[in-house]
Amino acid sequence: MAKSIDYVLFDWDGCLARTMHLLLRALKTELGKQDLRLTDKQVIRYMFGNWLGGLRYWGVADAEETVVKIKEEYDKKKGEVKLYAGVKETLRRLVKRGKRLGVIKLEGDGNEIRPLLGIESVQIFTGRDLAGEKPEAKVLERAVELLGGRKAETLWVGNSVNDLEMGRGAGVETVIFCPAENEKFGNSKILEAEGVRVIGEFRELLKIV
Repeated sequence: MAKSIDYVLFDWDGCLARTMHLLLRALKTELGKQDLRLTDKQVIRYMFGNWLGGLRYWGVADAEETVVKIKEEYDKKKGEVKLYAGVKETLRRLVKRGKRLGVIKLEGDGNEIRPLLGIESVQIFTGRDLAGEKPEAKVLERAVELLGGRKAETLWVGNSVNDLEMGRGAGVETVIFCPAENEKFGNSKILEAEGVRVIGEFRELLKIV
């Protein structure tokens, strides 16, 4: 990466934090209450990245209210959230290199992030700060603005097709973190995208920034 990167924005769920399995569990739990017994593959295929669309596909009458209940179920599992290997070490080294870091978590209050990271200088942006939804470019553009950077000096690190589309739409250099354990959640599709830079180990980011 030839240009100078001074700002790095990270997605939280499935990128810094190992939350994909918890999300899958929350989705299946709430769907089960509505007598929908779906397999992991069905939930991942039709609902990951598009909750409302998936719920409507399976005939859920009040999809919006069900999304609220899924979020509530997921929030019960916050205490089980752990970071991916190498995340804390990598972020600390980036801070030592003078990089300004931010984390995006559109769902929830994000109160669990700082205690897990243990890095006070990292800025946290939630849905209250960033109006919109993925993959809308304005979400990332606003985060860059709040971090105090410019798009040309910023790197966006995500883990999903939505993250890739948002980065490209905003014109921000994008790297996708896709460890082997995430491939079951549909992330292997990213590997087929043209021109995308993918890392399988979080520490690889230190070779880029």
